[in-house]
Amino acid sequence: MLSELLDRDDVAVAITPLIRYEALRGISWTDVCRYQNIAEVLDQLESFDITRDIADLATDLYRFYSYEAKSSDRNMEKRKFDVFHYACARRHDLKLASMDSDIDRIESLYQRYSEAGKPGIK
Repeated sequence: MLSELLDRDDVAVAITPLIRYEALRGISWTDVCRYQNIAEVLDQLESFDITRDIADLATDLYRFYSYEAKSSDRNMEKRKFDVFHYACARRHDLKLASMDSDIDRIESLYQRYSEAGKPGIK
């Protein structure tokens, strides 16, 4: 999927430091060549910092999910990084391209969060 996006002239690809971490953390310590190859590809991509407003949105989404899930056994813990990726894309008005089906769930969560508003705020 990434190679297809990189080949398109109408698409800009950006990552966050968390994506870099997720892409590189699983590579074996002894697989230096593979690590270097992937790091070089990632070095070519624009990188967005995780700013306070992005962290605040991700925090609110996680807290809202926890509030909604009290009567459910759904698990946001495994999606905690995905929430950051989503919040970063949302704050930069970008579409998040992912093969992860959880992103659609986070989009739906964001819509419900937007409609609900924050407690005590009208």
